[in-house]
Amino acid sequence: MSLLSSLDRPGRRVTIRSMKQKLVTVLNWVFAAAVTVFLIGGWIYFSMGHTVETDRTVIRIWDWWNPAGSERLARFFEKVKADFEMRHPDIEVRFQFIPFGSQYVQKLMSAMAAGNAPDAFQCSIIWASDLYDRGVIRDLNDFIADSPDVGPDAWFPICMDYISRDGRIFGLPTSMDASALIINTEMVREAGLDPSPYAIGSWEDFVEYTDRLTIRRDTGAVERAGYLLSVTGERFGVLLPWLAAQGRDFLTDDLRGTNAYTDESVSAMNFMYDLLHTHRVTFPPGMEVQDQALFFERKAAIMHGGTWHGYHILQNAPGLEFIMTSFPPGPHGDSRATVTWANMMMMPKGSAHPEETWKFLRYYCGLENAINMLEILSRNSPRKDFYETPEWKAAVAEYPFLETVPDIAAVGRTYPFRRFEEVNDAFHPYFQRALLGSVPIEDAMREGAAAAERALAGNWADRLLFGDNEGEVE
Repeated sequence: MSLLSSLDRPGRRVTIRSMKQKLVTVLNWVFAAAVTVFLIGGWIYFSMGHTVETDRTVIRIWDWWNPAGSERLARFFEKVKADFEMRHPDIEVRFQFIPFGSQYVQKLMSAMAAGNAPDAFQCSIIWASDLYDRGVIRDLNDFIADSPDVGPDAWFPICMDYISRDGRIFGLPTSMDASALIINTEMVREAGLDPSPYAIGSWEDFVEYTDRLTIRRDTGAVERAGYLLSVTGERFGVLLPWLAAQGRDFLTDDLRGTNAYTDESVSAMNFMYDLLHTHRVTFPPGMEVQDQALFFERKAAIMHGGTWHGYHILQNAPGLEFIMTSFPPGPHGDSRATVTWANMMMMPKGSAHPEETWKFLRYYCGLENAINMLEILSRNSPRKDFYETPEWKAAVAEYPFLETVPDIAAVGRTYPFRRFEEVNDAFHPYFQRALLGSVPIEDAMREGAAAAERALAGNWADRLLFGDNEGEVE
């Protein structure tokens, strides 16, 4: 009997089948082990800043602008990657997207502590100063010395408040926003008022405009607000541009105190209180004021918004005629004002590839990508030369409300960026009580200023953002 015929006997088939199954199992384990070794080896190779295909240097960029939920953001990041890598074929850009908030900073600090920091990351103004104070951010002066196109003269001057300290520059601005008054010009004309951007030249003018723009029922209830003043918001940002119009920033020049309990601030709070309670040009405090929705629905004539709102209005309220403008000077002020801010790109000291990363930062914050942001994301730029480009002028021709954007930004004062979340948590309850009238304004502002200054001086900001592991940041 041959070997083949003997193996084919019925009593032997189970044994042979078992042997085959065992052999397949062993081969599967061998294959899995080989794949694992390949992946681990690949990870080690990638982590050293190479790609298998082209041996390019890999730089890792963190951001909270997530393309997963936005077709425009997806197109933007595809454009950035393609344009930059075309100019620098020896460099590969890899983006990682992390949700905005304290978790963004916590992940960043954890990565830095583990020696696995990204090469660069987008940073909010409310984190940048604290991160720099901790000594984990690389200053960029040496790079900027040879790159005047992204030097101090490239930006709106207000940007330097956020990206530098004592002459050391630690960030490059990416996009710029400012608080603004958004005015329905059709309603203004119907009320017999001047609809030009700077017609409201004082707080007295503002009271007149909003009173004439307010429509009340026979009962006295507000049917259409002349001005939307949100009382139930979670932040005190509504105060900031009115305080700026009094010639004051919220923080003192040394960033260690506040101007919350000053004549200018108390006066601004009294003005807002009167708009709400005396002139009654806005909806009452008990009503949940959804500023954007009410403005889109034409239930308000003037909205406290920002320079980013124009495109939202186009999408949500097509046909609505509007302009954007800065805030008129108050009794203590002498010129129009607002608050202006610009987030930035920063490079950790732990960046594995600083030279290559600098090339990316210079591109990302340069004029060409500012135009990409305009055309794809409808974002305004902190670059001065941006507003002289044909692309910007074409955008203004198509959307006239954009014309005032650079003027608004140029009169901006400084947003209270240092430990903002902690300061807001401390000050906001007093601000809200003052606006509602449950506490006298002077008492509320005095107590709120003290609470805010304790937040600026204390060390609990570190525990909130970075974990309970270090003392006060100086």
